[in-house]
Amino acid sequence: IIKEVRVIKIALRVILVIVLVLALYIYIKYKSWKTFDEEFKTLYEQDKYAEALIIAQKELKSAEEIFFFNKFYVPPSLNNLGKVYHSQEKYAEAEFYYQRSLKMTESVFGENSLELATVLENITKLYKKSGNEEEAQKFLERAQRIRATHK
Repeated sequence: IIKEVRVIKIALRVILVIVLVLALYIYIKYKSWKTFDEEFKTLYEQDKYAEALIIAQKELKSAEEIFFFNKFYVPPSLNNLGKVYHSQEKYAEAEFYYQRSLKMTESVFGENSLELATVLENITKLYKKSGNEEEAQKFLERAQRIRATHK
């Protein structure tokens, strides 16, 4: 029995070490994502779209590497890519990333989330800019309904 207790103690220590290493890895990946996200916002606000695009791509890659929690960080990263392509007037690319962000945001955050309203508003702006007023209105109304539920 003493030998079994030792084996169990060793196994628990190994599991603890694995959990701690994994937690540290996830934290480091999150901090990396957060740094890219903040850098993207700064560059985007300064209208430095070419540089912002590079950072947004790195941000997405970083988000995809966050084990277990990537579903929370990939949608906003996709939205950022949509924003920068939109600003560069690359509407097909912008729509592609916005639509991916929309699907993931609905799935992860729910159909009534403020995160979803933000993506819908960005799609609205894209459709207005590209002359698709009818689609823009649908997305705008949906975003407004969501925002109204959160007042």
